[in-house]
Amino acid sequence: MSFVRKRRFFIVDSTFHKAFNTLKHHFTTAPIIITPDWSLSFIMMCDPSDIIIGVVLGKKRYKKFYVIFYAREILNFAQSNYTTIKKELLAVVFFLISLYLILL
Repeated sequence: MSFVRKRRFFIVDSTFHKAFNTLKHHFTTAPIIITPDWSLSFIMMCDPSDIIIGVVLGKKRYKKFYVIFYAREILNFAQSNYTTIKKELLAVVFFLISLYLILL
């Protein structure tokens, strides 16, 4: 949480860059991200919080969940006051818009 608050600082050095690049590599390569298998059903998960919504599209294959698409959006002040159900619906709408723009 300290990254989103004002006047909080952290040191960006070579260790930070190495850790960030390692995480980026593991989150964007197989078996984390796979291509869609149209014969299986899709699973969409949304995770709203007070400041951000996140969505993940994936498939369950061989009892393991594989990610196809990640998306996140930072909420504005008005959206951050929504109820949890409205934030989840906002996440679904955001997901559909994001996926629509990618598929075009």
